[in-house]
Amino acid sequence: MSEFPIIDTLLDSYQLVFSLNRYFKKTARMKPKACALCSHNDIEAFHQDRSRSFFRCPRCELIFVPSSEHVSSNMEKARYDQHNNSPDDTGYRQFLSQILAPLLPKINPGGNGLDYGCGPAPVLTQILHEKGYQAEHFDPIYHNRTGLLSRQYDFVTCTEVVEHFRNPKADWERLINLVRKGGWLAVMTQLIRADMDFGQWYYQRDSTHVSFYSDETLRWIANCNKLSIEQYGKSIALFQR
Repeated sequence: MSEFPIIDTLLDSYQLVFSLNRYFKKTARMKPKACALCSHNDIEAFHQDRSRSFFRCPRCELIFVPSSEHVSSNMEKARYDQHNNSPDDTGYRQFLSQILAPLLPKINPGGNGLDYGCGPAPVLTQILHEKGYQAEHFDPIYHNRTGLLSRQYDFVTCTEVVEHFRNPKADWERLINLVRKGGWLAVMTQLIRADMDFGQWYYQRDSTHVSFYSDETLRWIANCNKLSIEQYGKSIALFQR
């Protein structure tokens, strides 16, 4: 003990806080019990950065961030509020329209659709209306029109949304159930490639992105739910129910 008891007390307090902080960080990064998509209980550590842990499921190939490391709902919305997704932005309209090129030839005239996870501005719905299609829009944060989720649709679009799924098992089930038999689910998300450096991938640096998919993951989703699947390029998949 030093000649200054108050210093000893402060040092002891500091050591306690440091130990507790290290303990809670270690606890927060503990391995989840099961895969967030398929519930397989033999998952493996995949990647670790300063703020988040990423785990991989060897059965469905999902890579995911455990729920203990998700940002808060307020922080998530604050991140979305920074997006500049204006209906007058030609580049954004072209980006969204990528999903329509393979989808629209499969839709019968008069078919009705839903854009799931449209964000603050329902730009894709507007584009569909301009092309003569019937479509509604839903977003759990900005357009939480839950009555739309009790219906089924000829087609459902979901652009840059599934990577935000915090509970992908339940979220995918909800998404698929929105599609009537014979209808189409069109999904756009950036896919993991075997030759990429995950640590340097821009997509995983977004703190609101917590579920990451590969071709194998999408095929697992299709097989598990008895869907057919067609893939276009590196980011678009069409599922038929």
